[in-house]
Amino acid sequence: MRYSVGLIVTMIQMFAVGAAYAQMTPEDIEALRRRGEKEGWTFEVGENWATRNSSARLCGSILPENWEENARFKTPPPLAQPLRGAFDWRDWGGVTEIRNQNPCGSCWAFAAVGALECNIAIKDGSYVDLSEQWLVSCNDDGWGCDGGWFAHDYHMDEEDLCGDHGAVHEGSFPYVAWDAPCNCPYTHRYWISDWAYVFPPTVDAIKSAILHYGPVDVTIHAGYDAFKAYNGGLFNACEDGDTDHQVVLVGWNDAGGGHWILRNSWGDDWGAGGYMLIPYGCSEVADVAAFIEYPYSFKGVWVDFNHDMAGLGTFLSPFNTLTLAAAFVNPGGKVRIKAGSSTETLTIAKAMTLQAVGGTVRIGG
Repeated sequence: MRYSVGLIVTMIQMFAVGAAYAQMTPEDIEALRRRGEKEGWTFEVGENWATRNSSARLCGSILPENWEENARFKTPPPLAQPLRGAFDWRDWGGVTEIRNQNPCGSCWAFAAVGALECNIAIKDGSYVDLSEQWLVSCNDDGWGCDGGWFAHDYHMDEEDLCGDHGAVHEGSFPYVAWDAPCNCPYTHRYWISDWAYVFPPTVDAIKSAILHYGPVDVTIHAGYDAFKAYNGGLFNACEDGDTDHQVVLVGWNDAGGGHWILRNSWGDDWGAGGYMLIPYGCSEVADVAAFIEYPYSFKGVWVDFNHDMAGLGTFLSPFNTLTLAAAFVNPGGKVRIKAGSSTETLTIAKAMTLQAVGGTVRIGG
């Protein structure tokens, strides 16, 4: 039987692609362990949701041609004090539960929704579950399970297929992990006031964005076996390559050369409960980074008794007394109090939730 040269080449390419995108076997994972021992990896590898699925639909960040031309770039404002050596929004109640994109290249939608959900937690004090499927199915850019890009415009003023904009609750359009029909209209509940790419995307600028604006949406090169099989520890199997995935950075730690705290969308059995510690610059992490601006509404306010000024009630500029917090928080809102003590007495005349964050709080006496 004879084959043309072109057909033989095509068949070889198909087998090569199939091998690259195949699920990982126990033998593959054992080979990674041996490689890690030889190369001095500082993290664990093992079976998880990602290793049981093809890489073809784990990653879906597609760099648009000439994307910078109409992009908004912004330098985060400088901090009044030097940057902290370590910070993690998980310690301050600023994250929601880890999500799972399933075998669909919708990481771009999960990163956009993740950044917004975290902002709502930080600024409103409430935890919401918003619809990634609405972005996958109803965007007007042709994005879907085969990939997309930063989608924050749809949470601001970019119209969906029915001419609406703003985030939709998960219950209104539950995630199905395929390019389902949009079937809009939907009720829209949350909007951002602005968003921008971090410029320049340096480590310090991204840190400042995380503190000022909450967790940020970033690109990364992730479609390779060591990344997929990550099961905890400091990831150091860095690999150069085109960015192909989008995740959210929720914090950092400068110890030992410094690393980001990365929030993925591959379920909570990947990594350390869905999170990864990854060195600055490793695998092109945060080569492109974007933050969102979610409007402050006094649904959730912050108090720090050790703050030397009255503040604005935000995380970085908290009230310094409960009296101020109680006066400004919306009825039914949440007052989060950083660890400390106050001798003030307070009569509360409206419904609100008081929550100690980051340690013990003592009031009165």
